[in-house]
Amino acid sequence: MTALSSGLRPPLIAEGEHRVVLYFSGRAHAGENFDTIIAHRDADKGKVIRMADALSANSKHAAPALEAKCNSHAFRRFRSLLSTYPEAALFVMDLYGQVYDHDKYCKAQQFNDEERLDYHQRHSRPLMNQLKAWVDQMLSEGGAEPNSLLASECQYLSNHWTGLMRFLEIPGAPLDNNILEAALKYMIMYRKNSQTFKTVYSAEYGSRLISVMVTCMVNGIDAIDYLTQLQRHEAAVWCAPGAWAPWHYQQTLNQLAAGDGSSRQVLAA
Repeated sequence: MTALSSGLRPPLIAEGEHRVVLYFSGRAHAGENFDTIIAHRDADKGKVIRMADALSANSKHAAPALEAKCNSHAFRRFRSLLSTYPEAALFVMDLYGQVYDHDKYCKAQQFNDEERLDYHQRHSRPLMNQLKAWVDQMLSEGGAEPNSLLASECQYLSNHWTGLMRFLEIPGAPLDNNILEAALKYMIMYRKNSQTFKTVYSAEYGSRLISVMVTCMVNGIDAIDYLTQLQRHEAAVWCAPGAWAPWHYQQTLNQLAAGDGSSRQVLAA
């Protein structure tokens, strides 16, 4: 699971066989929304991999999780130093650029999680070790000027190093939460066009609707057709909700059209 929350705080995105996007508009912070979702998780399941930026509210949760931090955020923090500390910024950006090249290669080769982890351990770990050694040097006596922007960004890397290194330790751990940042834009546009929410209920209802639509989009499903079919077959949806999940509804429609035995199960009360 890649996780955060919205209101406006980033959404929750759960990744598995299918990708699910959930938005929450309300007074709860990201950690509280995370606890709400994990409370429905089967007890025999292992800890989720929780990817987020380093905002403190993201980590204020009671549910167990393997915390991973966003390397893209770290990259952008040093990119902002290009005009003031160009040599240091370019050094960090170059190392991260090579790491991301390795990750692109893994995706191009369609490596599974174990193969991706092995490849990163062989090719990216030396780069990250080099970065850690440089950060330690910058934070030591004679390194970066104390209280400078460079020292602050190096301290950020040092403070969150364990989370930033999860992709080298856990199969399937992502490098960053860029996909979540992109998903947040849909809620931003929705809120901007709506101006505001009149009631708590309207905010919750809107978040549910956007959650369904964006979940369809990230899974390559036509959201308009999906919502249309749910309304046309409302009674059947209430009888068998699982058969009408975004990744199942086309198969269910085909069964209904064929009129086979399975369609009677879909429609059975």
